[in-house]
Order: sequence, then structure tokens, then C-alpha cells
Amino acid sequence: MIKKGIKRCLFYFIFDKKLIFLLLQNMKTFAFFSLLVCMIVLISCKKNDDKFIISGTLINNYEDSYVSGATVKLYGQKIESGTWNSNFTVITTGVTDASGHFSFTFDVESYSAFRLEFSKDRYIKKLEEVNAANVEKGEDYNREYSFFSEAWLKLSISNTWPSAEEDYITYRIVNDASGFSDCCSSDFTTITGSEIFDTITCKTFGGHTVLIEWNVKSGPDMIHYSQNVLCPSFDTTTFSITY
Repeated sequence: MIKKGIKRCLFYFIFDKKLIFLLLQNMKTFAFFSLLVCMIVLISCKKNDDKFIISGTLINNYEDSYVSGATVKLYGQKIESGTWNSNFTVITTGVTDASGHFSFTFDVESYSAFRLEFSKDRYIKKLEEVNAANVEKGEDYNREYSFFSEAWLKLSISNTWPSAEEDYITYRIVNDASGFSDCCSSDFTTITGSEIFDTITCKTFGGHTVLIEWNVKSGPDMIHYSQNVLCPSFDTTTFSITY
């Protein structure tokens, strides 16, 4: 019995030593990989400390959706040898992901300004200015940007009941796209004459409700009208004014 007990104790002792050895080995392995991960993170941070980072997200506010697959170009206005250059040159280009996100990491140089250009088929091209003073080395300059799909408004105007050659109509299309190239203007336009049959087609933001205002002078009367018109994305909406 004593011999058996001694053998059993030796077995447990040897087993415990093996278990302790395995535990120590696992702890060493865990410590090694933990140290390796920390080193990688520190190296990555160190790399980004010497870089500029400009990132952002494109959102179509009228459709309440992210814009994926859009081309984003980053331009910079360099200061070379202490001389300011008025020209913007392309630093890098990217494409937004499924969440509308983009990110640029690039070398630190002397820039007086940055510019982002957003483009996509059937979307209204947009430029965003970025103040170089707000872009700091190693810090992520991250913003959300509005980017809108296209829609078209076809406005038909006709003087069906002419009164005199002095008849006239003034109209305007109040919309958020006013000021963008080829988009509807929010300024008043005047058309004079008794025989008016005119059609105007212009571009606006998709999913946007525009306000059409017009004033008609026919004979002695001047009458004001207005109408809200929804312009769905990628489609042409027709609106007629008859007076």
C-alpha cells in the first residue's frame, strides 16, 4: 500500500510538473503574441504620426442614403521653396465603399489648401474646400459631405388667352441646386408678348421638392401663383403654366 501511495504521489507530481510546464509555455506564447500586436499597433501609429489623413462619408440627404461607388479626388495647393502656387494638383484618388466612406493617408508636405471633388454617373459633381490649417499631422480630418443625385424639371409656359403685346410673365424655380452648373436658377426670368409658347428644362437635386413661383400680367391684372413640385431622382418631371 505504501509503495502504491508513493507511486501515485510521484505520478501526480510528474503530471503537475508537465501541466505547469504547459501553462508556462502557453503564457509565454500569449505574452509573445500580445507584445507582437502592441508593437504592430505602435508601428502603425508611428507611421500615421508622419502622415496627413483626410477622410469622410458621402450622404444623399434627400434620399436618406449613403452614396457608394463615387469617385473622390483629393487636390492640394502646394507651397514650394516658400512660393505659393495657385494651381491645384491631384494628390490621390479613391472610391467610396458601401457605407459611402473614403479615406486618404498621404505624406506631409507644405500645402496652403486642399480640395475634394466628388463625382458619379447621374450625380451632380461637387467640390468641397478644405482649410489646410485644420489638417494636422497624424490626426484624422473626418467630415460628412452631402452629395446628390440628378433630377430634371421640364417647365412649359404658354399664353393661351393673350390680352395684349404688353402681357408678360415672370417666373423662378426656387431650389437648393441653384448655383450648380446646368441647374435650375432661383432668379426671376421675364417673358413678354402675347404669343408665348416656351419650354425650359433644367437640372436639380433628386428627391428634392422645388418651389415654382410666377407672376402673370395680362391686361390690367397682376396675379401671383406658386406651386411645390417633387422631382424624383433620375427622372424628368413636367410642370405646365398656362395663362
